Amino acid sequence: MIKRTGILVEIEKQLIKNGAADELKLAKRPLEYRITKFFNLDHFLPSPVEEIFVDWDFHQEYSYMVLILKRSTP
Repeated sequence: MIKRTGILVEIEKQLIKNGAADELKLAKRPLEYRITKFFNLDHFLPSPVEEIFVDWDFHQEYSYMVLILKRSTP
């Protein structure tokens, strides 16, 4: 599990103030997945990533990313 803080840029903060938090989550989710593929997380982890789950707390300005790794075979 990865906790990230300070995750919002100014336009995202304004969207949240305008009541568009749900729409922002829908827009950010596919972008987050593309970013994780771009950074090739498998290179840094003991086994390949099988699934990724992301959720945000926009008001506290942090997010959690949960990585499910493929089981290693002995």
